[in-house]
Amino acid sequence: IVAAMFLFKGDAPIDATGYNLLVITLDTTRADRIGAYGYKKAQTPHLDRLAREGVLFENCYSPVPLTLPAHGSIFTGRYPLGHGARGNGIYVLPEKEHTLAEIMQENGFHTYGVISSFVLLAKFGLDQGFRVYDDSLDSHIMYNNYNSEIPATSVYRKFMQWYEKNYQEKFFAWIHLYDPHAPYSAPKRFAEKFDNNIQGRYDAEMAFTDEAVGKIVEALQKKNILENTLIVIVGDHGEAFGEHGEFGHGIFCYEEALK
Repeated sequence: IVAAMFLFKGDAPIDATGYNLLVITLDTTRADRIGAYGYKKAQTPHLDRLAREGVLFENCYSPVPLTLPAHGSIFTGRYPLGHGARGNGIYVLPEKEHTLAEIMQENGFHTYGVISSFVLLAKFGLDQGFRVYDDSLDSHIMYNNYNSEIPATSVYRKFMQWYEKNYQEKFFAWIHLYDPHAPYSAPKRFAEKFDNNIQGRYDAEMAFTDEAVGKIVEALQKKNILENTLIVIVGDHGEAFGEHGEFGHGIFCYEEALK
């Protein structure tokens, strides 16, 4: 989990009044697959820069290895048993939950969210408090299904359409990037840099995701609002590569699935 930039000068925090808040959640992202956490094969220069110039949290854990309940915890500060969204696809975050987006909206922030997976569609309750919640996914497809997702390039394009019209407002934005999730199908220009096995394909997806993060940061810089924006980058859970007999995530709660 990485938080960045400029809110700390020396050892003392500074007053954050007037700052924008940008939260980027990286789906299925193991800490130990990012360069800033010591992974030598990683090609994650933008995440590494944010960690280097901001604050790197070394021991952060998800309460659950599933996307909807993990995001429910990120945005309510409560465990899944408390907020009620205990799994993907059938549970809904109840309206009575008070989310970060609702708090930010109540404090005068323009709130925007863009997601990239079926399991975070508005109907599952995470849209609470967002003035704009873009869950359109593949708009040319009539019906989305459980496996529906869009790549980081599409998410970035959607974000920029909103951002170009609203960057001058005080905002809270949430960007969800799903690419590190299976089936690990990064663009060829990334895939060819890594081994053609499950871990290499995952690393390629991480590199692809990192590029999108870099473009988002660059967009803030071009409009001269980077230094007025707190960026928080956080994984919702990790991924297993057979360490304890599990590939993927969703059942076991070992380190690789939660850190």
